[in-house]
Amino acid sequence: MKKNYWPVAIVGIILFGVLIISVGVVIAIKNPAIDEEMYGGKKRDIDERINSILQEQNEFESSAKAFLQMGEESLALQTPYRIKAPKKSFVPPKFALPLSLRLEMQSPIYIHSVKLIITSFMQDVPDSNPIAFSTKNAQIYTPDSSLTFAKDGRYKLCFEIQYSQNRDTPPTKTAYFEQEIFYASNAAHAN
Repeated sequence: MKKNYWPVAIVGIILFGVLIISVGVVIAIKNPAIDEEMYGGKKRDIDERINSILQEQNEFESSAKAFLQMGEESLALQTPYRIKAPKKSFVPPKFALPLSLRLEMQSPIYIHSVKLIITSFMQDVPDSNPIAFSTKNAQIYTPDSSLTFAKDGRYKLCFEIQYSQNRDTPPTKTAYFEQEIFYASNAAHAN
């Protein structure tokens, strides 16, 4: 009688499948998916309250326009929720100092705080700690500390603006703006 190897092949395929699944589980445990922080919260939290976030953003944009002033150049900041994906040929503006955030108020709101987080597109460069901005005239906000970049390359400037309808109300609403820039260390960067 001829030996039949089909049962051995079936058991081998099952064991191979179990091995592949086990390797996948080990990789997933050692490298967990990071629930990244974005716009003041975890992605899951942002997804749950996106409607209220967009309502606050629209409310701010109807009251003020935000511009990023880099040297002589003034760029209108956009909300991250409406930015279209850049074309492959997109070249972000070059970073220049002095850097400031200019707000053109169209109706009265009170700005409680402005923070900047610098995010790198390079994996080996961590995001910056929030950099606070201050103002002397309620329209132009400048960083309280000097801006530093780890290396030349593309960065995203994420502005978080906490505001309310009047000075006496605590900051209850937040608006976010962002702008991609290109940093090159050969330019003059004194703050």
